[in-house]
Amino acid sequence: MPIINYRIDRIEGRRTDVEAKSVDVKSSFVILSAKRDSSPTIGDFLRVNFSFEVKYEPDLGSMKIEGNLWYHEPDLDKLMTEKKGKIKLEPRVIKEVTSSIVRDSLLEMVELSRKLRLPVPIRLPRLNIEPTKTEFKKAS
Repeated sequence: MPIINYRIDRIEGRRTDVEAKSVDVKSSFVILSAKRDSSPTIGDFLRVNFSFEVKYEPDLGSMKIEGNLWYHEPDLDKLMTEKKGKIKLEPRVIKEVTSSIVRDSLLEMVELSRKLRLPVPIRLPRLNIEPTKTEFKKAS
């Protein structure tokens, strides 16, 4: 995977005293900027700055992460072009970058939501299990 670094620069979270029987959880992210960068150990890479936010309706609270990730590929020149202060990325790069932002940010938000006692921002699976066994060996 060409994503070699995910770093959080800022975390915000708040909880209100609002109570609700039903809650709508909305998450969104935005790529704020991108630039070509270099490191002595890995060489050239693309640094992508992003923001990821979770809001609740009614307003139970909110959470926000700002950070950056590093995208590294040997043929970086073929995957991006710079013109007039803008960077254009190939669709494959955008797909990999956005997938990483969403996946890694949601994992961070799960932990933060637990600390703030807010609903988890991802839909967890619901299991409908019919037990086939009701007796178990007693532990020693």
